[in-house]
Amino acid sequence: MPEAEVSLRIALHYIQLGKTNEDVGLKKISSEDSWRGTYAVEGYSQRIIIHSYPGKGDVVIRKVDGKFLYVESKKGNLTKGKVSTEYTLMREAIGQLMTSEGYNDDTELAVAVPHSVKSKELAIRWSHLPQMKSIGIRFLLVDENGKVTKI
Repeated sequence: MPEAEVSLRIALHYIQLGKTNEDVGLKKISSEDSWRGTYAVEGYSQRIIIHSYPGKGDVVIRKVDGKFLYVESKKGNLTKGKVSTEYTLMREAIGQLMTSEGYNDDTELAVAVPHSVKSKELAIRWSHLPQMKSIGIRFLLVDENGKVTKI
């Protein structure tokens, strides 16, 4: 599943479950200017806004409780020979979240990746680490049907 699809599925998940009353921002992944803009979601008043602001997260959601959720998305289910890439991509997303600026007490952080046996195993293991608990980074696993599992 490509990174753009992971981001879109996360945005739609929060809109469809009513976890946000506002537009959802997505970081532009393509280098084409035509991708930047505001998109309507049929049946919902919230829109998806695709931007290209570095360091702002691939998905930015203002939740109904007023907190902002910043999500770094990564592609997945790819292998290099017999080695899965989930480990490297998930660690990269964690690093991106840790080195971005502008967070405060009303900010929540998440890594979103396609659901796989390996991504689930890593998310469960890493979510129990004291430093991950302290920072509050969560993992969002997206399956091919659009179901999002929070770990």
